[in-house]
Amino acid sequence: MVNKVALGLLLAVVGGGIAAGTYIGFQYAGSADRTIGPAGAGTTTATPTATPTPAPTPTPTATPMSSQSIDRAAVETAVADRINAERRSRGQSELYRLDALREMARFHSENMATQGYPSHAAEGYNTAERYERFDLADRCRFPDDTGTGTREDDAIEVYERVTAGPDGTTADELAATIVSEWFDDSESETILTYENANQLGVGAAVTDEGRVYVTVDLC
Repeated sequence: MVNKVALGLLLAVVGGGIAAGTYIGFQYAGSADRTIGPAGAGTTTATPTATPTPAPTPTPTATPMSSQSIDRAAVETAVADRINAERRSRGQSELYRLDALREMARFHSENMATQGYPSHAAEGYNTAERYERFDLADRCRFPDDTGTGTREDDAIEVYERVTAGPDGTTADELAATIVSEWFDDSESETILTYENANQLGVGAAVTDEGRVYVTVDLC
């Protein structure tokens, strides 16, 4: 009889333990998907919201100016003034403007504009042939700065092409770009700073697309 009572008590204890373990297991499983927040409060994990990426802003393209807005005579004057300013800064004499040289320089700039690219040769004329055509070949030879040679033909001419708009919007801005290019180039700088040169002609031509061709010839 005593053995039956003891066996009954044992079964009751074991059964109670199993039930308690099952209840605790359910409680633990139920809390697995919950996050403990402040003061032990249960909070759900929020899904982050994607931030939209702004579309890139296109870079504006500079538009060339029309030829009607560019005064070529003003460009020619501004170029000559800036060349003389560079010479004065070096203690050199200014170059006087010669109409015949200007006409020859304009002739070359117009020919470069027609062919579409800058070069000493344009529309069938090289530098020597242009000086001959305008009766300036004999007059415009002069000794180089060392006194050991003669400067003539390509050695007394520079040229450049710029675009109105990206390279400047006024005659003075365009001239600044052009003359800076020349004085940043050692060969062009040498030509424009000859001690024995005393005259120059600046000629410009402007295309319908706003391309500005400029030639400087020395004497």
